[in-house]
Amino acid sequence: MAGDKRSAFSGASRQNPDEAMLASSTAPAKIYRPAPADTSNLPGKIKVDLSTPLESFLLGAVGVAAVIALLLYIQGTFGGKKSPPNPELLKYIPLAIGFMATALACWFGVDNFYVISVQQRKLLYHFKLFFMVKITAVADFEQIAAIGVTGVRHTHKGNVWWKYKICAVKNSGEFIDLSDEADPGKLDWLNDRAEGMAAVAGCLFAKGAEWSKLSFDDGNTGLRVISFEPENPVSFVESMKELRKIKLSLTFFIVVTLIIVSFCIMMYVLLTPPM
Repeated sequence: MAGDKRSAFSGASRQNPDEAMLASSTAPAKIYRPAPADTSNLPGKIKVDLSTPLESFLLGAVGVAAVIALLLYIQGTFGGKKSPPNPELLKYIPLAIGFMATALACWFGVDNFYVISVQQRKLLYHFKLFFMVKITAVADFEQIAAIGVTGVRHTHKGNVWWKYKICAVKNSGEFIDLSDEADPGKLDWLNDRAEGMAAVAGCLFAKGAEWSKLSFDDGNTGLRVISFEPENPVSFVESMKELRKIKLSLTFFIVVTLIIVSFCIMMYVLLTPPM
């Protein structure tokens, strides 16, 4: 990607880790205005795809409903270690499967993404749910202060790992995600893509670096890059292995199950025609 930069997307005492600045001789990440892109060779609209919160929620709902249906089947057919089978639970399986199918259908029917409109000089948001389509203007190019790469610090049981994503920073300080989180190995690719976006929008570009994130202050500081000390970094795969070891409490599981089952029953009642 390094050779495609002409295109739009070539495009003392230990402190709190969130406050500890990295004292290093290495050069900090740069914030500068890239050369304007040659828009004559660009399409009128450039799609910026990513997983939106709605899509993630629907996919998570599918997984939760599938697990609940499986548990209902096991408890209804075989029972537990200290409880006999309860066939009454089997009648709720169609509700869980129906909810799972509905969420899955909605997930397939959703198509949400951002659009960089070169002609209108706007950042647009495209929302689609089945046949319903709505396009909303998020910001004019003049309202975007910078586009860059920021880090997201994750922690679990003392382990720390970082992922990185592209974001736009409006003049008001609002951050808008323009990519999914990616592993450190894709940091150069994200920077190259973000620089292409900034060149099209004609705004500043904030180059991301390892163990750093973007910050925006309302005062004279404005947009800046904050770097942190690397501490106990682990790979994303290792972090997922740790997460799989978490054992949720029985109370938490019961509460989540009751919420999902209640929602399924409500949907069943609402969607069932009167006899």
